[in-house]
Amino acid sequence: MVAWAYADTGAPAYLDLHVEPSARPEVRAEVMAWVGTLGPVVVPVLDRERHLRTGLEHLGARESAGSAWFVHQHRPLAGALPQALLPRGYRIRSVRSDDVEARVLVHRRSWAPARVLAMAGGTTNGRATESSFDREAYDRVTATTLYRRDLDLVVEASDGRLVASALGWFDPVSRSGLIEPVGTDPSYAVRGLGRAACAALLVALARAGAQGAVVCPRGDDAYPVPRHLYGTLGMRAIGRTRTYVLGSVGGAS
Repeated sequence: MVAWAYADTGAPAYLDLHVEPSARPEVRAEVMAWVGTLGPVVVPVLDRERHLRTGLEHLGARESAGSAWFVHQHRPLAGALPQALLPRGYRIRSVRSDDVEARVLVHRRSWAPARVLAMAGGTTNGRATESSFDREAYDRVTATTLYRRDLDLVVEASDGRLVASALGWFDPVSRSGLIEPVGTDPSYAVRGLGRAACAALLVALARAGAQGAVVCPRGDDAYPVPRHLYGTLGMRAIGRTRTYVLGSVGGAS
């Protein structure tokens, strides 16, 4: 596989697009020709994916200067790793088979639509305070090929309630790990729980065989906290997204 794309055909369409830089020019041209058939579409790409940026610009796409953007942060996993520091009464552990309902609930509270839209730079008026994530959705996550329970970490409060979570993904081919998603119940915010869970997850990824880890939080100055948090774990920026708009989107082109 040298290219893939996933289009969410909403209004406007939103496209995840990846083409290997080494792909033959005719392959890149065919992919871009297909993108041009989608109509108005928003396409985020990495700043260093120059071949995609050039192709989109040739189609007439323009970079959206005011869009929220996301940073890719990376760190090697060799040597000393950061410690998971928790307030008294909390502990970090892997999720258990009897945790499913509680695991779903902490995700729902952490990833309410209003919070997600705020992170993406959108409007939050009237949005729900809990996400629609449910047992069926979590079962789909755990059924995926790369899911591992030892990389599905939760923070447990002294009363047994799950109050934060961090999920890691290990790719044995590239020997790399991805942190996605991380969330804290808003009632337990500003205690360092998310950072502690991520620190523990870095150790778990290293034990699984990962040589490096990446995370992709929002990176613009309007939402600096996650970027800073991962920076305290030694994760350094290696790239950022740039959002291109093809056609007329929201009255602008």
